[in-house]
Amino acid sequence: MNRIKRAIILGSFLGLGVMGGFILAGKLVSTSPTDTAPPQVMPGALPRPQVAAAGALPDLSSVAERAVLSSANISSTQFVRVQSNPIEDLIFGRRGGDMVQPSQSLGSGVIVSADGYVLTNNHVIGDDRGLRVEGLKIKVTLPDGREMDGTIVGADAATDLALVKVNATGLTPFTWGDSSRLRIAEWVLAIGNPYQFNQSVSLGIVSALARPAQAAPLRAVGSQFARIFEGSEGQPPKGLAVDLLGQLFGDSLRCEWLPWPRAQLMIEQGEADILIGPYRTPEREARMLFSVRSFYSDAMVWYARRGEESRWTGEFGELAQTPVAAVRGWAYGSRFERMKTGMAQLTWVQNVDAGLQMLTKRRVELFAANDRNCQPVLQRLDLAQAVTR
Repeated sequence: MNRIKRAIILGSFLGLGVMGGFILAGKLVSTSPTDTAPPQVMPGALPRPQVAAAGALPDLSSVAERAVLSSANISSTQFVRVQSNPIEDLIFGRRGGDMVQPSQSLGSGVIVSADGYVLTNNHVIGDDRGLRVEGLKIKVTLPDGREMDGTIVGADAATDLALVKVNATGLTPFTWGDSSRLRIAEWVLAIGNPYQFNQSVSLGIVSALARPAQAAPLRAVGSQFARIFEGSEGQPPKGLAVDLLGQLFGDSLRCEWLPWPRAQLMIEQGEADILIGPYRTPEREARMLFSVRSFYSDAMVWYARRGEESRWTGEFGELAQTPVAAVRGWAYGSRFERMKTGMAQLTWVQNVDAGLQMLTKRRVELFAANDRNCQPVLQRLDLAQAVTR
């Protein structure tokens, strides 16, 4: 699903489960009246096992009546872009190419707060499965029959859980139980509203406890960032980001080095979970979630031709008519952002190589960059003696 805002930071709901609604657990035992005579044993027959009295049968109707007040129906419609079938296009006279088709899902949810938070399954709101999703609508039908628009607060495919919010108050939340007290073969009620049948209730038993979740590995992608994420396509990357994320996620992480445009596209299409290396800019913050704290930062450095560095005193006002090069997409800080509109001869370059070559060929007087990216290129191009800070 094209959820770019969850591409960088992922949340997980652990230890919970929603299966066609929710489950109420309790002991259900058979009893026999105390004044009933023991059964007679027929000659040659084995004695019939006795069922011990362990308490009265619970009032399942009263339990269900309380629980349905916290059950909601959830329907979602995804708008997925798919490639048309060329044979069908020929038969029905349609134009070829991509087309958008709706895909619908239905299921149940559990109201978990009075102010409109509803817990459901991730597949109910439309698990993307790598599809090109261009839109999503969620409708939540409350127990009183009101139908409201829902928004996704968080979702996790590994545990198949999602949290949806509706604009409602005064709802009846379900009381959380203690899963550590569950026992295999205990009786449970499964209550939900999966098909808008005005609630459904079924009886069963707990079949297993604490089944391990088969979580898919996280996919981290990035391009060449000196000392942070280095490598080549098809080879395992290395660097500070790989080491740091490896400590956080261990074996559940897979890192891939890709060309920068392709890495960004994979994040935007939901094919990767983490994008390594982008500088924080207002435009990117509108499309992505960044880690709360940056794990690296660079100081802006001005490069000039050796012997000519004294021409600039360091005042930004002097750069208004000075030919300057800067790398497109880099974040140079608030001061540079304020001054760049007044820099009449500012040239944007695609990478450090282009900026340094423009400097040495006298097409610009200054090149704005950082040491981490520039020093390896200066050595590779044999420009260390021609360029200085």
